[in-house]
Amino acid sequence: NTLRAKGSQHRSYMFEPAQKEMPYRLYVPGTWDGKAQLPLILFLHGGGSDENAYMDRNDKQLEKLAEQHGYIVVAPLGYTPIGSYGTPMTLRGSFGDPAGQAEDRRRATPARLEEVDLSEKDTLAVLERTIAEYGVDPKQVYLAGHSMGAGGGWYLAGKFPGRFKAIGLLSGPLIEEIVTPITSLKGVPIDYSEGTQAPSYAASRKMFEAAQKAGVDMRYREFDASHGGMIPLALPGVFDFFDSVRKKN
Repeated sequence: NTLRAKGSQHRSYMFEPAQKEMPYRLYVPGTWDGKAQLPLILFLHGGGSDENAYMDRNDKQLEKLAEQHGYIVVAPLGYTPIGSYGTPMTLRGSFGDPAGQAEDRRRATPARLEEVDLSEKDTLAVLERTIAEYGVDPKQVYLAGHSMGAGGGWYLAGKFPGRFKAIGLLSGPLIEEIVTPITSLKGVPIDYSEGTQAPSYAASRKMFEAAQKAGVDMRYREFDASHGGMIPLALPGVFDFFDSVRKKN
């Protein structure tokens, strides 16, 4: 791929900590003049998926929204399809299932924790190289993700306060005892959406109540849809939310 290219791009780079070539997906609006500092969205895919799936699904809705709203979107693999971006939870744990969370703790073997650490490192490396290549203002970096990607989003936003201007997460509630205390998200505007037919629905309701009690700046939206079916319904609102945060500052 050409340096500072526009449009939809399949990229890869040498990931030194693992000595592996790692893929990532990138979209840069065709309207970009090569000089303006565009805002950037780091998008984290769901468990068992990859860097391409969410860019391509629903007739490339994510890329179309990026073009329409003027955002660069970068989607890492996160080292493996189930790397989870730094937090050692599995799919069951991310859905707020206590048995699943106990299983997550049992599965946190040294090999799994190494995979999780490399997943976080790959995610941040992809973000940093995109910021550097396109001259993105570090104060205009946003975070979005679905399912396991939402779990990774809670974790990264909590671990790196001030790193992300706002976060927009879909159908993957925050499990405090595994991921991060909800109070660590104070100060970051959050848009969280859920499907009423998703297995995580009850946990998401509880999480939103906890966020309100903790004074976290969270907007919560529900859609009459499944875990996967809510994605195309929620995504336009994520971009609108990021636009509104940008206008305020």
